Amino acid sequence: MYRGLMQLLVGTAMLSCVAARAVGGLILPSPTPTATASTAVNLGNTVGPPGGIACVAAALAAAGTQVTGTVNDIGFDAAFFAVSKCTINPDIGSGTPSDKVVSYSALGPGAERTSILGNLNPIPDGPLYACDITIAAGTPDGPYTVSNLPGHPTEAAMRSPGLPDRRAGSS
Repeated sequence: MYRGLMQLLVGTAMLSCVAARAVGGLILPSPTPTATASTAVNLGNTVGPPGGIACVAAALAAAGTQVTGTVNDIGFDAAFFAVSKCTINPDIGSGTPSDKVVSYSALGPGAERTSILGNLNPIPDGPLYACDITIAAGTPDGPYTVSNLPGHPTEAAMRSPGLPDRRAGSS
């Protein structure tokens, strides 16, 4: 399950994404309470100036489920925003017990797919990745919605016993 809308506020100066990561300045998402616990990839709120970059962070809330990978689609207004890169949380990246990589690709205008893949080692709850979102120079100040588009299960669900591996490049 993918929960919540992320708000991107344009017009407020912010550290660069690299500097924000270095000083812990990313605004990480908080789990959204629900009546029944379920696995979710949550997006955090962020700010950025017109012509600048905002950092959108995603976090896993597994609700006790063992998750080995995630796939989620981020939706945004393509007239004002574009994803320039995504970086995995180094605590779950190569050489860690989770040993994952991040993959991202444009699905079309206003939609970006991000995946955390690798082996079948579990991913702990917490930060997954951060994406740099470029803000067009002429973007008016104000709040904008960046959303988690529904429709894609976690890799763990895709790899349930008896189901074929549907990851790209798998046979």
